[in-house]
Amino acid sequence: VQVFDLNGNFLFKFGSYGTGEGQWGNPFGITVDSTRIYVVDNMMVHVFDLNGKFLYRFGSYGSGDGQFTQPKDIAVDSTRIYVADTENHRVQVFDLNGNFLFKFGSYGRSNGQFDEPNDIAVDSTRIYVADRLNKRIQVFDLNGSFLFVFGKDQLNFDAWSIAVDSR
Repeated sequence: VQVFDLNGNFLFKFGSYGTGEGQWGNPFGITVDSTRIYVVDNMMVHVFDLNGKFLYRFGSYGSGDGQFTQPKDIAVDSTRIYVADTENHRVQVFDLNGNFLFKFGSYGRSNGQFDEPNDIAVDSTRIYVADRLNKRIQVFDLNGSFLFVFGKDQLNFDAWSIAVDSR
């Protein structure tokens, strides 16, 4: 990971290829909160302080609770970590220490089901999931209950990414 200031000036880098602490094989998503940097890899989440110092990691390869198969993105709010567990067709939710809380979603085309959720965003009341191969955005409450879908009839391409703001 490379870190730059707001003017694009390089500050520092951290992480490397491997299996040790602070190392990964295939990182996809990254997000930050006020105290930490979170990087999602092909089978785990790596957590660093804002200076790039390794703090902890969690997860492993598989389909059980707390296991991942090619997760592509990660989001955080003030109390939880949300992971788009892409090839397991679900979202997993953890506390800020990496303890599994719950999961939602399964493979399919119905409301609340996914076909490779690729990206995830959260705001103060909702979870937004880019349901890539179903070509739509699904919206859930913070407990993982389906609220609504959009883009289903408007998107004629895969839903790769989503971002939200306070509006």
